[in-house]
Amino acid sequence: DLIEIDDPFIKDKSGQPHKLIRIKREERLKRIKETIQALKIISGGAMQTSNMGDVTPKFIVLATTKSGNHPFSHIVKSTSISIGVEKVELNIDGLKQVLEDYKDQLVGPVFIGKRSGFMDEYEKDITEKLVNYFITAEDLKKITTENLENANDKPSVFYSSINNVIDLYCNYLEKIVK
Repeated sequence: DLIEIDDPFIKDKSGQPHKLIRIKREERLKRIKETIQALKIISGGAMQTSNMGDVTPKFIVLATTKSGNHPFSHIVKSTSISIGVEKVELNIDGLKQVLEDYKDQLVGPVFIGKRSGFMDEYEKDITEKLVNYFITAEDLKKITTENLENANDKPSVFYSSINNVIDLYCNYLEKIVK
């Protein structure tokens, strides 16, 4: 079933809001969660993985924002060292800056997952520089729809393995998808 709602941004000539069709919450939540869960088992297309290469994420940032802006696009960059050789760098200070600058746009915590063996040289920096932002799985359970508005007085980060982050983010969506 579909629900008709007013578009909060677009109005017609007489000032009346355009109408939007919204899928019911249960179906939207199901589709969102299935899409995000698929990241754990994603495989390549167009023969990209014919060499049995793993294309699942090695580093992931999951966050819900109040706008369509993607403030995390610059926290990982690739630098060419020579032909066919690139170095991946993690900008932890840039991540901290995003957490502070966009705390009013973030809806609850930011979920960051890293696969062991990938960017291990940054592990110490991640845990030391972001320690004041870290929350635990127990802290996540304490976040409710009612206290969500105050959750970003201080930005928070849940940091764990990729699959754990995906699972907990999907559970967290139950609280925030309206």
